[in-house]
Amino acid sequence: MSNAPSNVLAAALSSDPTSFDGNFTIISSDDVKFKVNPLFLAFHSTIFKDMFAALPSGDKQECRLTEPGNELEALFEAMRSSVSPPDIDALGKLVGLSDKYNCRVVREAISPELFKQAENYPLQSFSIASQLGKEDLLQRAAYRSLGYDWSSSDAWMMLTKEESTRLW
Repeated sequence: MSNAPSNVLAAALSSDPTSFDGNFTIISSDDVKFKVNPLFLAFHSTIFKDMFAALPSGDKQECRLTEPGNELEALFEAMRSSVSPPDIDALGKLVGLSDKYNCRVVREAISPELFKQAENYPLQSFSIASQLGKEDLLQRAAYRSLGYDWSSSDAWMMLTKEESTRLW
């Protein structure tokens, strides 16, 4: 990877993971095939980086994942554009995927949309914000749902990931 010309690497990292030099195939649980750029995915996810590093060079250049195609598409789109879906349920799934694949950029992309969603979906937003550990979002969601100011409380930190997921 370090021997690649910098303009090729730069193009790979800023491109659509499913279009630029898609020499690797990721297959979703519902058999949707994504031709992906391994450099792009490895840059944005330590899990993908480790997966690509562990594959023998002679092996078939594909991998089957457990997620359905629409969820993987949302993950790849969030990696590419740093934009998250405007649907609260899709945001929750994207948080889970960003944790599973260790995608920091996706976790950061979720916050602005989640802040907006707290207005109409405070409990779901609270649950997602607790998974993200975003205190400002927790405060907004708590206030919208309960009228409670959490700014001086550490109670949200006591929620486990399982408890926060059960909230919605």
